[in-house]
Amino acid sequence: MVLIITGGFMFATYVIMTTTKQSQQLTKVNDRLEHLACHDNLTGLPNRMFLLQQLERVLSQVHRKKSLAAIMFIDIDNFKSINDTFGHDFGDQCLKSLTKNMMSVLRGFDILGRLGGDEFLVLINEIESPNQTAIIAHKLLEILDTQYTVKNDTISISASIGVYILSDQTESSKEAIILADRAMYQAKESGKNRFVII
Repeated sequence: MVLIITGGFMFATYVIMTTTKQSQQLTKVNDRLEHLACHDNLTGLPNRMFLLQQLERVLSQVHRKKSLAAIMFIDIDNFKSINDTFGHDFGDQCLKSLTKNMMSVLRGFDILGRLGGDEFLVLINEIESPNQTAIIAHKLLEILDTQYTVKNDTISISASIGVYILSDQTESSKEAIILADRAMYQAKESGKNRFVII
């Protein structure tokens, strides 16, 4: 009887431990899949899908609190020619480096994501005035205005930034992105390596 009880106890312990281990492994796999679905493979930044979800959240908060926030549409100047001249591997290394640089000047609760290619979006949460976004945009331009040396060539990189202020008058996230993109093109047409706020 004692042997049966002991054996049953040992078997039950084994089943519980095995089930717990499998459950933990399944949780890790699910977490990894969720991360992959929401993040860019190259930079590890939030991807377009995740950014749009977060923008909806920020816009909802702006409408509810009657507060201000902003989005920044960032495009790396002349990046296609860098890829064409030095190859996509070098271009990818540049994007990783630029991502790290941008993260270093953003506030902890702001969100930097990659829309694709050389386009990035920053969600600036809870600002007091548009001037606050100008300060952040200046910092981003300074950190993105950099040089790389490759095969004895020096490559200069800069960016153009379009800023759109989110308010309770902003109708949709789609409208906000279109207007930020339009501001970015205005920055490019004005000579690049600058920002425009609308």
